[in-house]
Amino acid sequence: MIPNFALSLSFEGIALLRRMGPRWARIDDVPLDHPDFDSRVIALRDRAESLDPSGAQVALIIPNEQIRYLDQPDLGGDETARDLAIRASLDGATPYAVNELKYDYVVTDGRLQIAAVAIETLDEAQSFAVEHGFDPVSFMAQAPEGAFDSAVFFGKAKGWSKAASRPARAIRIVEADEAALQPLPKPDLFAAAAPKPQAEKPETPPAKPAHPEPAQSEPAQPEAHKPDAKPAAPQSAAPTPVESAQPAPPEAAATDTAAEAPASKSPAPRNPAPTPAPAPGDQPRKAPAPKVTGAEPSVPAAPKIPSAPPRPETGAPATAPKAPSVPSAPPAAQGAPKAPAVPK
Repeated sequence: MIPNFALSLSFEGIALLRRMGPRWARIDDVPLDHPDFDSRVIALRDRAESLDPSGAQVALIIPNEQIRYLDQPDLGGDETARDLAIRASLDGATPYAVNELKYDYVVTDGRLQIAAVAIETLDEAQSFAVEHGFDPVSFMAQAPEGAFDSAVFFGKAKGWSKAASRPARAIRIVEADEAALQPLPKPDLFAAAAPKPQAEKPETPPAKPAHPEPAQSEPAQPEAHKPDAKPAAPQSAAPTPVESAQPAPPEAAATDTAAEAPASKSPAPRNPAPTPAPAPGDQPRKAPAPKVTGAEPSVPAAPKIPSAPPRPETGAPATAPKAPSVPSAPPAAQGAPKAPAVPK
């Protein structure tokens, strides 16, 4: 990654640069002797962020006064051989030990060009940028003409976790033109244009409710099973006529007792309550005429036991219930005929 902005550090002041292709445009600068130096440097950061949301991410351009340039013949060999040759050349060439230096090199026209800087200088530059709100990405330098035939690159900053790349060409600083001062579109503008394709999405969801509609008819299926459970109710109601038909035999038994009483020549029963005489308000079913063989008919035959309980009918004679008083009608000498057996 090559950042879009850089801070050029020099003994004259601090300059904010913006990368415009192979060139770096000078946006603004702050002299070192400015009475409000720190606030002006922070204003440089604000200016960078007004042009680009990532304007605080900068490359730090180290001043040439802090860099040691060497130019020597290239003895050839692999990278290890060149590294040994560079270390040998830097030994004693600076006030720092070789392991306290950070260096870069390039081979051009059979020559080995070297640029070295103290690691302490890089740390101081990074601390200065961080204190003023910048986010250092890498360290670079603009070498003097002919001293280094490429962009000087000292690697990425310690606080930068992503990759940092070397510029393809040597740094060339120019004055800012109108294009360099033009800010990038803010993310809000992109966000406003983004909802246009999203406006079509609400058109598709209305089709989805078509599927849940059949699902609503599914709960109606349990209702279809409810009539299956209801037929059980008629089964419990059916036995009702059968149970009511059972009390009929006691009435027939009482009738048989009343019929046999005159045959045994016994006086009339003292307690005629067991007789099936209906109340005056009831209208019992008309009893059939008794059949008598021999003497005068005096005792009516017992009515037949119906298979179902007798239901009262209208128009029955009111004299039919007086059968219990019949035994006193015939004289005792003549002898009352026996009542015929009740058909079963």
